[in-house]
Amino acid sequence: TFTISFTVYLGKGNAYLENQVVEHLNIQPNHKVLEVGFGTGIGIRAALKKVENGHGRVYGVDISEQMVRPHRIMFSFTNYNVTKSSG
Repeated sequence: TFTISFTVYLGKGNAYLENQVVEHLNIQPNHKVLEVGFGTGIGIRAALKKVENGHGRVYGVDISEQMVRPHRIMFSFTNYNVTKSSG
């Protein structure tokens, strides 16, 4: 629907940059990662791949319920947690 389409549109321009940032951070499997303002979730998904074989966790905070909701559902089964901030 609109939220998913808008999220995909926003993510296309940021994908390269966000993936490069995650690579630069050298996230290890046991690290804890917090992304504030994760938006479309590209960076959070890349970080999750880095910790999925360890005991690390990825946390995301965003002010937009439209950004939080799909990611909360998508990653409810992993070592990932998203929260809506009140601002």
